[in-house]
Amino acid sequence: MQTAGANTDTAPLQSVKRQKPHYVPPLERSFLTVKETCQVLGMGTTKLYERLAAGDLRKVRDGGRTLVAVDSIRDYIARLDANNQA
Repeated sequence: MQTAGANTDTAPLQSVKRQKPHYVPPLERSFLTVKETCQVLGMGTTKLYERLAAGDLRKVRDGGRTLVAVDSIRDYIARLDANNQA
């Protein structure tokens, strides 16, 4: 017995494939999350927030999220490299 409005045919749902979201490598985006930035720089969140407070990295707020500008990450890495070569 079928109830009114019930769809028992699931064949169309089984044929729909889920598409993976388009992957963009972290340093090709404009901003990274705090977690992603920590992974890229190999530092913990406490150290990252210290670098943000010192102005070594630039952040923006998007609602409740803190995002770090990728260009500031590149500049920070370049400064570290220059200081280590001097």
